[in-house]
Amino acid sequence: MKNAAAGVALAAAAIVGLVSLLTSSDSSAAPAAASAATTPSPSAAPSASPSSPPSASASPFVASSGVAVQLNFTAQGVLTAVLVKVGDHVTKGQALATLDSASAQIAVTSAQANVDKAKIALAMLTQGLSPQEQAQLNLSETQGAAAVTNAQQALADTQAQADQDAATQANLVSAAEQSLIDTQAQASQDATNSAQQVAAAQTQLASDEAQAHPDPAKIASDTDALKAAQNSQADTALKDAQQVHAATAGVTNAQNSAAASTLHDAQSIHQAQASVTTAQQQLAATKAADAVHTQPPRSTAINAARDDVTSAQAQLQSAQLALAATTLHAPAAGVVAAINGRVGESPGNGGATGFITLEEPGSS
Repeated sequence: MKNAAAGVALAAAAIVGLVSLLTSSDSSAAPAAASAATTPSPSAAPSASPSSPPSASASPFVASSGVAVQLNFTAQGVLTAVLVKVGDHVTKGQALATLDSASAQIAVTSAQANVDKAKIALAMLTQGLSPQEQAQLNLSETQGAAAVTNAQQALADTQAQADQDAATQANLVSAAEQSLIDTQAQASQDATNSAQQVAAAQTQLASDEAQAHPDPAKIASDTDALKAAQNSQADTALKDAQQVHAATAGVTNAQNSAAASTLHDAQSIHQAQASVTTAQQQLAATKAADAVHTQPPRSTAINAARDDVTSAQAQLQSAQLALAATTLHAPAAGVVAAINGRVGESPGNGGATGFITLEEPGSS
């Protein structure tokens, strides 16, 4: 109770001093120090205009007996804690109250991440490639060259297989054609033999019929022999015709097989050639990319990266100041004379009455 009464007395004395100063227009008798305390400088004290932006975290404390200093947050927000009470003696720099700092803390974290990112980008430009990165580039080129070699070898193997297939198919066609020739020759020989047998049977029948006293049994036997020769001739001709047809089909099949094999091999060669081209293009692209990575950075790029670091650092400092503004500190040692606000409210930021009124120690 004693401390509360003393605080009320100090506040009353401050208000009396403030009213006296405001009602005296050009009084030179007023103490200079009191005038400085009740009329803070524009850079630190809050303006009386309701539309003015938030003031500094504390008006500059002027050591003058009997003068109260109005303290306000420079930031806007919801009050989360009041760390002092009326009548408390505080030291310079002591935290008096805090606002909700969640969004300000997020802004600081984001700004710090941007600074780190900008520094990494600058380091990548100025430091060049590490031994591990250079080794990775070398490995990429080595693998690309190996891919080209493998593709070229696959093309050579495909061409060799195509040559082998062509030779095999040519032999098969040649064999089929020779088989057809042999079959046709055999058919011709069979036809000659059959014709001779028929002619011999006809001659024998005609001879026996020309006798003065033909033998009927002999004539009958000769007639049967002629019919048998004719039937054999017909059977042989049919059989030979079938064999010639089969041999002709064999030639056709061999030729078709050769054509299909040639087409398949041509497609395989084309694919192998495309693989070689693709591997060569990939190797060229890898070398071009490696050349870009290994060339010295341009001065304009380095300057731009440095500017990015500077800009990010400025944004970080701004965010840190905004975070610091969520805590109200005492500008000097004194006594808390009044507190104008509660947790959960948005404290006023400006005007003649501050959120916290602080009096110099020893003021009455």
